[in-house]
Amino acid sequence: MVLEIVVDDQDHTLEALARGDVKGFLSTQPKPVVDRFVAEPVGQMRYQCVATPGFAREHFAGGLTLPGVLEATAILFDRKDALHDEFFGLHFGVTVGRYPRHYFPSPAALLNAILDDLGYGLVPAMQAGPLISGGRLVALAPGHDLMIDLYWHHWEQEPEPLATISALVMEAARRSLVQPVPREARAS
Repeated sequence: MVLEIVVDDQDHTLEALARGDVKGFLSTQPKPVVDRFVAEPVGQMRYQCVATPGFAREHFAGGLTLPGVLEATAILFDRKDALHDEFFGLHFGVTVGRYPRHYFPSPAALLNAILDDLGYGLVPAMQAGPLISGGRLVALAPGHDLMIDLYWHHWEQEPEPLATISALVMEAARRSLVQPVPREARAS
């Protein structure tokens, strides 16, 4: 068996399915949009807004502010990446339409651009955590992480080996991602 991993923004993976490019995918969409597909929740990706200590001192000495984000350069995955827009809406309570940005369409390239002082950005906490602990990055908005729900979309009745691949993907995702506390547990 051979696999091809197709990378796209999590908000746009449904298009790959519609074109027939993939047999299963992770998405932010909670409902399947294709007949005979299911969307199973696998957890939440926690993103932290980070920069190098030097970049933070130069551009956000007073903390992450709206005037600061209008002047400092953000590092985004690609033009479809709406994470910053969502983060700004939650953090500032307003839509921030125009802010300087660079695009690095690879998770590794995006992180390296931040580490190279080209800007600040939203990075999965599993990547950012060790770099924050090691002093290479700082969290610009501690306690204001962006939580993104993810769902594994796959065929309802999958033939082998697709069923095994789906099970492995969901198991790994649930182990790696933040699992929300059930409502019943929060109420007690």
